[in-house]
Amino acid sequence: MPSDISDYSILELQALFLLSKKAMHGYELMQLLGMKRKKKVTAGTLYPILQKFKKNGLIKLKSKKGKREKKTYAISLKGRKELKKAGNELVGFLNELFTEFYCPKCKVKL
Repeated sequence: MPSDISDYSILELQALFLLSKKAMHGYELMQLLGMKRKKKVTAGTLYPILQKFKKNGLIKLKSKKGKREKKTYAISLKGRKELKKAGNELVGFLNELFTEFYCPKCKVKL
């Protein structure tokens, strides 16, 4: 299982974050990611990420049988813990990056 922020892409973190807000179908997730990123996210990009998450126990998959099988993805407890850990690491990194280029006292670019 990934153990630090460097094991995730920004797209993966965004996908896991959106799934932490609500369970959804892959197509809906693809559309939301595209809107957030202002760049189209394809099925060929998203579904391998969802497979990786499922393999690592970060999401749960519910299937509803019918005319067409509908799959709904939801974050698991393990996924929530991993998202929190990765989010904390990302915030720490961004803070470090910010302070490298800006004076924390006067906010002047160095």
